[in-house]
Amino acid sequence: MRTFLIPRSRYRIDEVWDTVGLRGSGSNDIVAENVLVPEHRALSFGPVTALQVPGQPFPKRWLESGFVKKAATVEELARLISAPALPAAIGRFNGFARAGVDEDFGRGESVYDRYYGDPTLANPNLAPIEKGPFYAVPVHPGDIGTKGGLVTDGDGRVLREDGAPVTGLYAAGNCSAAVMGETYPGPGATIGPAMAFAWAAVNAIAAQVR
Repeated sequence: MRTFLIPRSRYRIDEVWDTVGLRGSGSNDIVAENVLVPEHRALSFGPVTALQVPGQPFPKRWLESGFVKKAATVEELARLISAPALPAAIGRFNGFARAGVDEDFGRGESVYDRYYGDPTLANPNLAPIEKGPFYAVPVHPGDIGTKGGLVTDGDGRVLREDGAPVTGLYAAGNCSAAVMGETYPGPGATIGPAMAFAWAAVNAIAAQVR
């Protein structure tokens, strides 16, 4: 089991799958067991969960339940989460941050990345993980509505591999392939297409039963 580091202020939520799924590897069997989340950052762009806003302390019950692990040093945190390679991994990451080049994931290489980063750093998307306390939370891969699904036509009819529609079968929303392909324009990008294609499907069905 490998451990990936996610600096809270240098990480976009839309990169989660790239990190825990190993971008470009096509692997589904490599899971991020623990993610290090530093709390002290001047800038913060992403919550840990939908209920957590940037800069907000973790709820006390999360610490008491053991969901969030807290330690004064990286070595102590490594013992808490049974990740002996963590100190070396953080050292590697910090080297990337100081050099300004992310050799593992290429963060900060695109204009899009840099736009949401801190221009005062060598790499706008990376900052050294140095100041404690340090935290770790369990992270598991999930899916996202723009990553695939049933292919449909303009009426929301599900299509077979040869392009022929499946009689009586319609799809819209996250169960269907996204109209924007494998890209993710931004939060809520699945809502508009879901409404539009549901409307188209209902009208197509109504036309058949009239």
